[in-house]
Amino acid sequence: MRNLSEPRATVAQLDGLRAIAVLLVLVQHFGPRSAWIDAIGPGGLGVALFFVLSGYLLTGILLEQRPSGGEPLWPVLRVFYARRFVRILPLYYLVLAVTAALDVGPARRALGYNLAYLSNLYFARRGAWDGPISPLWSLSLEEQFYLAWPLVVLAAARVSLARFTAIAVGAALAGPVFRLGFLSVFGPSPFALLLPFGYTDQLVWGGVLASITRFDPRPALLAWLYRAALFVALPWLTASLAASPPTELSARWLISWALRPTAVALVALVLVDRARQGISGPIGALLASRPAVHIGKISYGIYLTHPYVHFAAFGLCALPGLRWTRPAFEWLRADGWRWLPIATATAVVVASASWALFERPINDWKRRFLYPSRRTDRAAS
Repeated sequence: MRNLSEPRATVAQLDGLRAIAVLLVLVQHFGPRSAWIDAIGPGGLGVALFFVLSGYLLTGILLEQRPSGGEPLWPVLRVFYARRFVRILPLYYLVLAVTAALDVGPARRALGYNLAYLSNLYFARRGAWDGPISPLWSLSLEEQFYLAWPLVVLAAARVSLARFTAIAVGAALAGPVFRLGFLSVFGPSPFALLLPFGYTDQLVWGGVLASITRFDPRPALLAWLYRAALFVALPWLTASLAASPPTELSARWLISWALRPTAVALVALVLVDRARQGISGPIGALLASRPAVHIGKISYGIYLTHPYVHFAAFGLCALPGLRWTRPAFEWLRADGWRWLPIATATAVVVASASWALFERPINDWKRRFLYPSRRTDRAAS
């Protein structure tokens, strides 16, 4: 098995992709409201990029640690979950505790769902978003995926990597089928797609990329994925934006909701693969720049805390001695183009402080959880 550590420049570009993903989410939530923004759905594009990138990176780790023979799976699973929990849970539960203590209505209403990482089920049941906790659906879906996916990857240790790749491709292609099934059972509500398996295929596509490019290079398969992304998915997405919005219950509406996540995931797969190899020129330099890498590194904190920027600013304006700032705040909020840079800068500052003072010290605990040593000269099967 080859050493899977990425070159430093490539890791920087992958962090730059994280920055793009979270900035797309900020445009969705802070930017101007317009039919064009609503049609593009930059937040959904950002989440899809997060999903594919996460699936690629974490599946790569799991594949690297696949037992070669009869070794037990538990030592690897224990380290995988411990390292993931150290990175994800502390800030997540801190945000839940603070918002619940401050009596933020949505945070209190869905506290049980959020604590159990079942926020996506809450929104699927509610059939509507619920203010600042809305982005938690994606974190819940991702954590549910990573409760089961490591078992699939590690349990398939005796399966050839070519066969594992075929299984992963099949699982990813089943995504549109699941979505059509959800919509037929639960009706024409996109919130039904927040249920498990609704967007799981986007994470699986990242796993497909990890398998075919890092363990069992298959240029033909990767070339087909590139063709599907560049000559089918991307033109279809462009055409769908140019056309009038499809009406619910129409065949076009069903096809759009079933296929759009797959199309977006394939385009994201190409972006991740290009960054994995290292993009040259100005784009590569931008992705690897210090601001982009920093934003990518703190993107989790930005994603968790950014919905509360409005609430924090509103609360500050209500404090004695600061009420005079209320008109300026309302003026900023009245126009998304004015509010977007201010709110984005605030979210970056808050997440930077969170990383320096809270997340990074806890993240250092991951050094206590090391994977079992593996022979690095074992040939990939």
